Amino acid sequence: MLMRVTMEWGWDEEAQDLLSHVDAPSEETKVALATLYRRFAAQQNLKGLWQASERMAKFNPENDQIRNNFAMYSLILNRSTSDASLIAKELYERHRSDPTFISTYAFSLVIAENPKLALKVMSTMSSAQLARPEMAAYYALTLAANWQNEQALKFFDLAKNGHFLPEEAELIANARIQTRARFLLPYVFLNAKAIFDAALLRNKNG
Repeated sequence: MLMRVTMEWGWDEEAQDLLSHVDAPSEETKVALATLYRRFAAQQNLKGLWQASERMAKFNPENDQIRNNFAMYSLILNRSTSDASLIAKELYERHRSDPTFISTYAFSLVIAENPKLALKVMSTMSSAQLARPEMAAYYALTLAANWQNEQALKFFDLAKNGHFLPEEAELIANARIQTRARFLLPYVFLNAKAIFDAALLRNKNG
């Protein structure tokens, strides 16, 4: 009853706090969780989605999509990354041809500083799958982690029209900036050397 009233009044944070203390959920609790999850998705509330998906995964361990979402949210928020990586690997083993599970596992490998394996995993996707904005973003992150900067920038460009949560978009944007800086660095040095050599030549001729 308290849960229903809290939800009806729109007190999402209070409802989430109540749900976090529930260990034996009723059908009403499961419905409330699903409603909260949809609200947090509409609000692009990553922390709320992470908390709701954690309870949903606990109450519905057979739901691989929810468990995958929880793993990805954990990785983006840098929370419980070890557990999230184990979940991502387990799910990938069951869904090796599904881009959603592939990208989550690959991202967990990037976080775990195993970029070579991450690239091998992402490379199992087709060109068409990798060109989808949401997949392109995580392929770009994987390429960048392998210092394949020029190729990574191409996929960051493909990701521009993707739909991302604010924290996710910020992570991708920051990685793109760092990758572009790394890509341009050799040209900066070459340009600086050319200017220096030209100055030396002018001094010598002067």
